[in-house]
Amino acid sequence: MIYINRCIFLVTIDWSMKYRTVIPLTDRTSKELYRGLDVVIREYNKNELRIRRIHCDSEFKSIMDPVADDMDIEMNYANPDEHVPDIERSNRVLKERFRIGYYR
Repeated sequence: MIYINRCIFLVTIDWSMKYRTVIPLTDRTSKELYRGLDVVIREYNKNELRIRRIHCDSEFKSIMDPVADDMDIEMNYANPDEHVPDIERSNRVLKERFRIGYYR
């Protein structure tokens, strides 16, 4: 999740295709995060692709465990005080691009 100009976004990256999604969220509740993940997973299902594993920060463990159970997805949590490097880099790039677009 990233914050840009007080707006919340869920960011995902597919490592195999390098496909990035950015889903706007209304708040940080687990229900809203679940809705955002549902949007992403439905997009993959429409294209007959199956998500088998999600890598995420350990801060989302309490939210992601029900997702793993409901959607039969394996969760891989980053160690405490660490982040998923690909997502962190992607978040920096997104913020830079938003700033450039805003200041133009």
